[in-house]
Amino acid sequence: MRSGRPWGALKGDDRARHDLARYLRGLVDHSGLTLKVIGRRCGCSDTTVSKQLAGEHLPRWEFVEAVVEACTSDERHWPDRKRAVRELWQRAVHPRRPDPPPAEPGLVDAHTRLVRAQAETIATQRRLIEVTDELSLARRQLLESVQVEHRSSQVIAVLQVVLLRLSALISNLTAERDRRLSEATGYRAELAQARRKLSDAERERGRARNQLGQAREERERASALTELLHDRIGRLEDRLRQLGVGSPDPGAGDVVAPGPNPSTADEILLDTSAGLDRLQRLLDEHGDELAELESATSAQEAPRDPLSGLLDDLASEGFGPHEADADEGADRAEGTWQLVAEHIRGRFDANRVVLRLRADSQAPMCTLVAGEPLPSRMRRDDPRRLREDALLRFAGAEVRRFRVADADGEVAEALARRDAREVLVVPLRGATQLLGAVEVHDRLDRGGHGFRKAHLAALRDLAGRLAIVADNRRLLARLRHDAYRDPLTGLLNRPGFREAASEPMRAAATAVVVRVDLDVLSAVSDALGQAWGNRMVVAAGRRLRDELGPEVPLARLEGGAFAALLLDRQAERVKEVAERLHTSLSRPYPVDRLTIEAGVVIGWASTRDCEADDPDADALLQRADVAVRATSEGDPLRAYAPSMGQIFLRRFQLVTQFRSALESGQVSVHYQPKVALPSRQVIGAEALVRWRHPEFGRVDPDEFVPAVEATGLVDVLTDFVLDRALERVRRWVDRGLRMSIAVNLSVRTLADEEFPDRVGAALRRHGVPPELLTFELTESGVMADPERALPVLRRLHAMGVVLAVDDFGTGYSSLAYLRQLPVDEVKIDKSFVLGMGTDLGDMAVVRSIVELGHSLGLTVVAEGVEDDAARDQLVSMGCDVAQGYLISRPVPDEDLEEWLRARTVQVERNGTMRVVLREWG
Repeated sequence: MRSGRPWGALKGDDRARHDLARYLRGLVDHSGLTLKVIGRRCGCSDTTVSKQLAGEHLPRWEFVEAVVEACTSDERHWPDRKRAVRELWQRAVHPRRPDPPPAEPGLVDAHTRLVRAQAETIATQRRLIEVTDELSLARRQLLESVQVEHRSSQVIAVLQVVLLRLSALISNLTAERDRRLSEATGYRAELAQARRKLSDAERERGRARNQLGQAREERERASALTELLHDRIGRLEDRLRQLGVGSPDPGAGDVVAPGPNPSTADEILLDTSAGLDRLQRLLDEHGDELAELESATSAQEAPRDPLSGLLDDLASEGFGPHEADADEGADRAEGTWQLVAEHIRGRFDANRVVLRLRADSQAPMCTLVAGEPLPSRMRRDDPRRLREDALLRFAGAEVRRFRVADADGEVAEALARRDAREVLVVPLRGATQLLGAVEVHDRLDRGGHGFRKAHLAALRDLAGRLAIVADNRRLLARLRHDAYRDPLTGLLNRPGFREAASEPMRAAATAVVVRVDLDVLSAVSDALGQAWGNRMVVAAGRRLRDELGPEVPLARLEGGAFAALLLDRQAERVKEVAERLHTSLSRPYPVDRLTIEAGVVIGWASTRDCEADDPDADALLQRADVAVRATSEGDPLRAYAPSMGQIFLRRFQLVTQFRSALESGQVSVHYQPKVALPSRQVIGAEALVRWRHPEFGRVDPDEFVPAVEATGLVDVLTDFVLDRALERVRRWVDRGLRMSIAVNLSVRTLADEEFPDRVGAALRRHGVPPELLTFELTESGVMADPERALPVLRRLHAMGVVLAVDDFGTGYSSLAYLRQLPVDEVKIDKSFVLGMGTDLGDMAVVRSIVELGHSLGLTVVAEGVEDDAARDQLVSMGCDVAQGYLISRPVPDEDLEEWLRARTVQVERNGTMRVVLREWG
């Protein structure tokens, strides 16, 4: 207030005093201000204001003038109201004197009429002022009601649209959940079946190895026995040849040579007979073993079964993560299946074999024909026609035989379409679904007997083997796809991109990895649901594929992040590609009858600019991510430079050294005083953290605080600042000074449910009243997660801690949010305060915030006050508190005490010691 004297009361005329009090109460009711706000502006308590407005005593003129000034927001009404209240106050101060001695009757009557006329004039003026104020109030109320009605209709319409979308979203999510559950059940069954088949195959492989070992041992024994027999027979023949037994004499013609000595011949015969008898016994003893060994040896030396080899080739075929690898694998598999069909036709001596296969439950049926081609009416793989075909309606897994002689109706028609007399059909069933079918048409035998039971049994066994191979191949393809592909877009995932890029990067002279990020997906998912966000991702992937072409490896890394590999491109060409991608992805996306524009940032890294030797895909991806982080709103395309890595390395060093910096005293707390307007009373200060690094020097808080928040060390920082601030308040309280300290809160701190307990423990530990502690929070920090932040704020407010909204006007500022938040103060952002002298818009914003805050009973603080002109404007607007360089820069704790001694003086008011600024800086 303009006077430093306490408010007193004067005696005066009762009627005039009550008229003055009634008039002042009318102004207070019309302004909508609370007694607390009026008391703050008048420099007294709300109890004193209530007593003065009751009319029991006549207040001093300074109080009356201050009330009128506080309640008058429109400067045009100020002269009239001041004149009227001056007349009422003068009448109350100077009551009517006793009547003078009787005068002449005519003169008395004239004087009486004049006094009455003056009184009526004053009453009329007072009534006119009241009517004018009531009319202004009615106009404002009417305007507010119209605005409220319009906003209500808009809110109702928006809520109706949101409800419709929510119902549709719930239905879609329910259907998606059921589908995923059914797919998961099927995958589990397929996985169990594959595991059982794998274990069976391992057992069969073990048995085969044992049989092969036994066969090798038998073969070695047979070889040894054969060599023994050959050696024995050779020796017998040599002895017979030496003795000349049975050998004709050459040149003797028909004359028989004389016989040998009988005794020697008998010995030879006996010896030969004994050898033959022994050989015969050996043959009789080991004949079965030799026969079995001969069959095993012939089986080993016989050529491999062609069908088994083909099936093994199908089971072992695979393809990599790239699209070309998949196409090549599919073509190779189709050729192998065609050879299988040819082998089946040869084995069954059939006129035609039709092999129908389906790689996936959603894929169409593929038909392969061996032998005579199908008639033209059967060559199209029409899904509807195949479902209606009588021969392909499978009820089980057995082989069925259809003959023209036994067929009628639909079966006869199906045979006629195939131009076949006899058909064997067997389904190929996997663990959970039908994989295809095998058709064998018309056996080519001269006797015309057709297919026999043995053929049916052989076809059933063969179909089982084909089904196992097809099912295993399908499962392996699914596993490979899931391992290398993104399930949403069908593009490569991060491991698939790494595999697809490794070989081309080694072969190319220059490789460039381009990273693309969309930054609107979270907002779309929150507003419309995850399904619509996924549709945007799919649409973005298609646009990227259309721009880059099918031969470029393209991957979806996560969320709205994509990566592409460009080979042997110049820097200018890479930038042209990035500009094309940015233009394509920036086009609006149609989403549920809406068009959404997505922000796109692109960064890329080349092997030429990479510091590492022989960098791989991961190294380029990491550097492309650094380039993306270096983009800005005005520069959404950035190429990686080695200096960017130094920036992030510095950030990493700051984060890792932060805790030790707290312990070693590198981090300190500075204070910036806050002064009440216009009384110049120092009411407290704001605590600001500062870091002087031994290597980097003074580190700006805007650089290290976000990094600390991202790494989860913000609680350590908050507790450090809170302890230092409460220590400072405790020292003030010990000196009889009631000045508060404001501490900034982070988004992560507002989400910590245990934070109010830590604050309460700190207040008790330092013995500081809670009203001397202020927490400043940003609107964006609260509205980032209001469901978790609001309960924490309510608990702090219930403890008595003062809450202030920092940077008011730059975030989610609205009357609805302010009414919802349990705050006591609002701080006008310094950008508006600094611009008041040159921008009328900023001045209007500041004035509106001041009026809005006062109408809600909040204290308004202006930060960024740097000159006398801004201070005077804030005083004229009724701003409560100022903070800025005009008062003081942020100073360390010891410098703050020096500033208080040099720039302030302590004054006792109403029994309380107050610190008042001597003069403005």
